[in-house]
Amino acid sequence: MTLAENIRKPFARSSIRAEPIDVNESIRRVIEGIDKPPDVQILFRDDPGVPPVQATMQLDEVFDHLVKNALDVLASYESEQDKRIEIVVQWPEQESVTVCVSDSGPGFPEDREPFLLGSSTKPKGLGLSLWWSRLYLQRIGGDIELVDREKPGCTFRVRIPADVG
Repeated sequence: MTLAENIRKPFARSSIRAEPIDVNESIRRVIEGIDKPPDVQILFRDDPGVPPVQATMQLDEVFDHLVKNALDVLASYESEQDKRIEIVVQWPEQESVTVCVSDSGPGFPEDREPFLLGSSTKPKGLGLSLWWSRLYLQRIGGDIELVDREKPGCTFRVRIPADVG
């Protein structure tokens, strides 16, 4: 699928046919498909008690973007500390499931607003993955936000509607 097709897809009403998706399995698929360097750990804390979420298979792309962005940051980050990505699934409220994706990198630059302008801090890429992820999540009733956190590191919190009947 081309970038243009991915960008247009969330705008088409017929393209969003949410169905129950196992968020833990979505994340597992992404982790299994990632080619990570040996010096980076990916820690996944699933929650077997969370209900399915109302989404589409495009949800995998949201997690794929977040993990790959974190890997890119960690690859260019010189640190004596362990390089890690932590993914935590929680069900803090009846209406939605949250997934926090954190890395041990330098943190997100304070002068960048990643969602509005599609900015990128990387030398390659267009910086559209966070913008696209937010657009997709909002179309299914969820959202994504950058969570303030002490440096080092960066955390994005994804909220997805729970399929609780």
